Amino acid sequence: MLVIGSGIGGAATAWHLARRGVEVVVADAARPGTATEAGAGIVSPWTSKWEDALYPLASAAGRYYREFTAELEGSSFEVVGGMIVSADEAELAEAQERLDQRAAGAPEIGEVRRLDPAQARELFPVLAPGLGAVHLTGAGRVDGHELRRALLRDAERLGAKFVEGEVAFRADGTVAGEGGPLEADSVVVAAGAWSHDLLAPLGIDLPVTPHRGQISHFDLPGTDTAAWPVVLPRTSHYLLAFGGGRVVAGATREADAGFDYRVTAAGQREVL
Repeated sequence: MLVIGSGIGGAATAWHLARRGVEVVVADAARPGTATEAGAGIVSPWTSKWEDALYPLASAAGRYYREFTAELEGSSFEVVGGMIVSADEAELAEAQERLDQRAAGAPEIGEVRRLDPAQARELFPVLAPGLGAVHLTGAGRVDGHELRRALLRDAERLGAKFVEGEVAFRADGTVAGEGGPLEADSVVVAAGAWSHDLLAPLGIDLPVTPHRGQISHFDLPGTDTAAWPVVLPRTSHYLLAFGGGRVVAGATREADAGFDYRVTAAGQREVL
């Protein structure tokens, strides 16, 4: 089995296949600007507004995080809880009702409770005053960089092989690597935003395009942030913390940036 791409999707695919005894080769171009290395790492699908077929898939993935990371050393995944925050009581009431309804089919949500602004700031002290919250104990966070490394490390231990450099499909379906042809019974394309161009020679028009998302990292020296929950306003932005006094705020959603992964003043202003 050939897996093209070693971001979170490719790494997880390679690990699962290797655990099942499949002979796996992972090919990766090591491009800059990849999503796995930059993503915030929030694991809380139950707080989303999704109501279509995407929600059951996301909810099952949130449940599975607990299962597979328990078998993987150094995954970095932790359940720290989450807060939906707002100054609007109606928004909070709607959020709590949605979580209460979903909890019956997703016990991973944990306990759901309302918090007044003072209680919310007890859990996340740098939160703006005046924001109440709906708190759920089951939300988690993960460092995508560390999780990817753990998956690839264990996949290699289980026998997976790795090839560095660009790969390309030929029109006949074969795969060319920088060192020559790459032979496999099956190919998994996990190349993220590059998947569209990769598959084009096969006549496949995959509707995947690059989006730029900018986040900001803040240091709070001397502050114990390890247990702070994920913070989810009723917008596309978020706050979360990791140990060592690190707080992350994000993110922009830039569909017109192409593969330009540079930080911009406008993007940082939006986040801040």
